[in-house]
Amino acid sequence: MAKGKGPRVLVALATGLCLLVAGAAGAAAWLWDDPPDILAKPTQEGSAEVTHVDFTDPQTVSLAATMGPQSTLVSPASGVVSSMSCALGGTSTSGQSLFAVNGVPVVSLATTTPMWRDIVVGMQGADVVAVASELSRLGVFSGDAYAAATLALTNAFADLAVSLGAARVDIPGWTIPLSMVAWLPAPSVGVASCDVPKAAQVTTGQVVAHFASTLVTARITTDLSGFLAGDRVLTVNDVPIAANQDGTITDADSLSTLATTPAIVYAMDPSSLNSIQGKWTLATPVPVSVVPAAAIRPSSGSACVLGDGNPLRVSVVSSQIGSSYVTFTGTPPARVDLYPPNDLAC
Repeated sequence: MAKGKGPRVLVALATGLCLLVAGAAGAAAWLWDDPPDILAKPTQEGSAEVTHVDFTDPQTVSLAATMGPQSTLVSPASGVVSSMSCALGGTSTSGQSLFAVNGVPVVSLATTTPMWRDIVVGMQGADVVAVASELSRLGVFSGDAYAAATLALTNAFADLAVSLGAARVDIPGWTIPLSMVAWLPAPSVGVASCDVPKAAQVTTGQVVAHFASTLVTARITTDLSGFLAGDRVLTVNDVPIAANQDGTITDADSLSTLATTPAIVYAMDPSSLNSIQGKWTLATPVPVSVVPAAAIRPSSGSACVLGDGNPLRVSVVSSQIGSSYVTFTGTPPARVDLYPPNDLAC
């Protein structure tokens, strides 16, 4: 190649390449009035069907619980322990018998006031009322729990004792003997230790077993004001617990049941950092509508959707991934727009 011609050739080649690229781009622009579908900007259009479900508004709530001091089961009589069904980790239940002395079953009774004497027909007092009330709760006595002790009351106890293995001859007439009753702090309590074996000699007042601490109070600590209105039920570890609508738990049976749930047992362990949680759900489901979350726009402190072409106000009661549970002030629409205007107002 002659001297000086090399640069001129390179410039000519570069210029030709640029013209070729420009021509191809021009041809493409002339052939494509619009970009191909794969490159086109997606249009935000479409609608979705409004579905309807029965909704219980399950809410996870936290609970606070107060445990009482540890209590014991003591023998009300002296003699030989002729039978013993105490088991570590088991329960002692009111109206049942955990042990017998000299062949006579000792009846466990959960009373607000422990018996301190034999109850004889005609007696009055807090212990009489407490025993009558517990026998009423157990379904074996139907008389007036606040009246003086009657023959019906003493017979009710005798019938209960016989059902647990006592001989009628071992039960004094017209009397509920103190020697046949062991006090429980709650209708059902967990057994923490069994201190006396079968065939052992016991004396009146001797400790037969230790109980786990009883649950004294419990309440829901979560703010309940923002939940859907309506009567609600509490479950802890899938166990139904009777609770008041303000979130307190005051019923003795409910406290006893709650105390046996794993959530309480683990949380009350001194080495545990577990919190106590449960589910607070509507007792009666309510109908709600389900719409895509994308269909909702905020509007004047509330929410709005474009339903069947009309702006409609909704109340959002719950949300799940991609969906919202709402209630309409009027008849729900058949469909809602998936992409309503951002400035949609109701």
